[in-house]
Amino acid sequence: MFQMTHLGWLESIELYKIAVNGNWMQEIQRASDIYTGQVKGFKDVPEDEMLRKEMLRGELKMKLFEIVSE
Repeated sequence: MFQMTHLGWLESIELYKIAVNGNWMQEIQRASDIYTGQVKGFKDVPEDEMLRKEMLRGELKMKLFEIVSE
């Protein structure tokens, strides 16, 4: 039987980085879309807007700093 492994949102951004050839603006847009709920379906990311934003806020800040620093 085939089992699908769901990605976390940070893992998905790393894969997206490869797909967009390291275009940091597109990486930032993708992270923003996940934060606002426009892109959904990630492991351990709640659908509820308030819960999602509260949970992702700190990690998102660190990820954005990492993207811009590269």
